[in-house]
Amino acid sequence: MAGTLLYLVTLLTALGFMLIGFDNGVMGGIINEAPFQTTFYHPSSSLLGTIVAIYDIGCCLGSIITAFVGEKLGRKRSIMIGAIVMLGGAGFQACVSSADAMIGARVVSGLGMVQVTRRSVMLLMSLAQAAVYLIRIQLLPPDPELPSSVDRCLRGRAVLTHYSHHYRPA
Repeated sequence: MAGTLLYLVTLLTALGFMLIGFDNGVMGGIINEAPFQTTFYHPSSSLLGTIVAIYDIGCCLGSIITAFVGEKLGRKRSIMIGAIVMLGGAGFQACVSSADAMIGARVVSGLGMVQVTRRSVMLLMSLAQAAVYLIRIQLLPPDPELPSSVDRCLRGRAVLTHYSHHYRPA
């Protein structure tokens, strides 16, 4: 069971952190397109690199903010606020027409993304642990108190007898 939990949490965490690479990959493709080049007046290579990389600076700042604010807000509220900030940053990126505004929008998007990613991992770990407990409960033998409580003494005795033969204290 512990191995399954580890693999599940690792998979879901990897999917969350894949957002960073996905965003940088998409942005790396967009900056080479003619409409982007025309809108931003054919920016230099260093400015293009800054536009793509500044997202990671937003993520770094977001992780510092989340470290202080995340516990106070709670997991679900942090994820919702982070998603709203991230969507706001994405909308801002879609609307801007200057490099300075694009840099600001990328920072805002990074601030939200890291909050979603970081808090999602914590929430997923809690949910995965709860799922493992639910599976374990289903695998337990029947409860001896239930048959006795519904006036099924014979079944209760049979279960207790089963336990007493198989589970003797050392």
